[in-house]
Amino acid sequence: MTFPIKPPGGSPPPIAPDASDVDKAPSGLGQAKEAFREALDVTPGASVQSTQGSAALPPTEQVGADLAAGRTDRAGAIDALVAQSLATSEAALLTPQGRVELEAHLRAALADDPGLSGLLDDLERSA
Repeated sequence: MTFPIKPPGGSPPPIAPDASDVDKAPSGLGQAKEAFREALDVTPGASVQSTQGSAALPPTEQVGADLAAGRTDRAGAIDALVAQSLATSEAALLTPQGRVELEAHLRAALADDPGLSGLLDDLERSA
C-alpha cells in the first residue's frame, strides 16, 4: 500500500533540468560547464620544456627523462623532486622550520622507498 507524500502547501517544486544535457539546461549552466571542462583540460607544467627542447613534459616526468638519458643521477633526481615539492604554493604556506622538516621528510621517504629505488636502478642500468 502506498501513500503519496506531499510537501506542505501543495504540489512539489518542479524538477531542475538534467545538468548533463547542456542544450536543455539554462544558458549560464552550459557556459559554466564548458569553462569547467576547459579548466580540467589544462595540463599543469605544460609549459616546461625538456632540456633538449623537443617536447613539453610535466616536471616529474622531466626528472625521469633526465635520468633515462643520463643527464642526472639518483642524487640529482631526488634534489629535483624535493625542489619541485618545496616550490608548490602549499609548501610556501609553511614556516621556515616547517619547510626544513618537509624537506627532511621528503628526502628520507625518497631515499628509503623500495619501489623508487628499483625504478632508479633500472633507469641507471639502461642509461
